Amino acid sequence: MFYGDPDSACFKGGRIGRSAKRDLGLSWVLRQGLVWQKSRLTRVQEMRTLTIRRTPQCSGDLDRTAMEVIVRQAEPGDEAAIARVQVAAWQAAYAPFFGDEFLRSLSIEHKQETWRDALTHPGRGRYRVAEADHRVQGFAVFGPARDDDLDETASELVALNVHPDCWRLKLGTALLDAVLQRVAAERYKTLHLWVIEGNAPAIKLYEKSGFTYSGMSKAQRKHSGRPVIELRYAKALG
Repeated sequence: MFYGDPDSACFKGGRIGRSAKRDLGLSWVLRQGLVWQKSRLTRVQEMRTLTIRRTPQCSGDLDRTAMEVIVRQAEPGDEAAIARVQVAAWQAAYAPFFGDEFLRSLSIEHKQETWRDALTHPGRGRYRVAEADHRVQGFAVFGPARDDDLDETASELVALNVHPDCWRLKLGTALLDAVLQRVAAERYKTLHLWVIEGNAPAIKLYEKSGFTYSGMSKAQRKHSGRPVIELRYAKALG
């Protein structure tokens, strides 16, 4: 599952005007079976550990019965894994919105260099990764809100990606929960994000997590040659 704008996955800081706003994303971890259960949750300095029961939709080389998931702060050395997740997520999730040429041009090597710089010099950005069976399978980026109509009490979820092999395992929900707890602890009053209109999985996740459409929208043509509409969602904290 991918929620976010390819050009804003790495937080650059600063404020941005309405013509340069970015799409965003989110994520989280829990146990999934016929009934979802928050169980065996352990917190150690923002780290969460859970057992997730796998579903038939999951593929790849992960254990198909159960796996341990940890959400933690990203750090230098994670750049290759994050780049792998990002490229796979974009190519799987953005096909309805962006052209094939753009998606085929995405390079793990290029993204890895971008992530190495971001993790080494994070500035005001915050980065979290979700590990499934000791392998990074998702990430989230957040920080102070950059839109010029928002004040210093507003935070922004910039991006959230989950590798397609782990879609439907609620890793996105797990990352989002970690982000919400962190920005609340930093005394922000709201969390904002941008999502592409028609990105039904992302919108469903945001709305289930308490986000509502703020009435703000924008159009961009950068990757598709046709207008892609983005909507700003927000959630009050505390």
